[in-house]
Amino acid sequence: MSFFPLVFGEEQNIDDCVDEAEISGEEPQRVDVDKVNLLVEQISEKLKGHIAFKDDFKHNLLKFTFLNKMNERKILSILLCGDSGIGKTEFAKIASSVIYPDEPLIKINFGNYSTEGVLNSLIGSPLGYYGSEEGGELINKIGTSKSKIILIDEFEKATPSVFNFFYRTIRR
Repeated sequence: MSFFPLVFGEEQNIDDCVDEAEISGEEPQRVDVDKVNLLVEQISEKLKGHIAFKDDFKHNLLKFTFLNKMNERKILSILLCGDSGIGKTEFAKIASSVIYPDEPLIKINFGNYSTEGVLNSLIGSPLGYYGSEEGGELINKIGTSKSKIILIDEFEKATPSVFNFFYRTIRR
């Protein structure tokens, strides 16, 4: 043990780990199957063209719904990339109107975060710094909306610090 001081003394089975929902006492949020079916229907009807994408989306959404019921998949993340005008924003608008009909779509333009030192404007200053209680654009928009759909436009224009923030957050 002295050769490897950072090695844990006892093994812990990953199945024994406690879920955050169990700690907070909240029931994990389940996907509403009726909304899933409506979303697939609306995407097929309103989004023009993109037959292969729509079939793939339907397959993956149904797979997510199944895993969500088993409590194996809690978050659905969809990353759409491509040229301007192919329907990425329209897709987000349709999804938002179906899943959160009374809430506005949360939209953030990352073209505004193209210079160094802008990460705090996006997520807020670290605790203890001036203005830390105010939060950043992303935190404020999530806090004021019940919608969980976030459209991030022009992600490619953001700085490396913004990329790294999202990369670290997604890997957790």
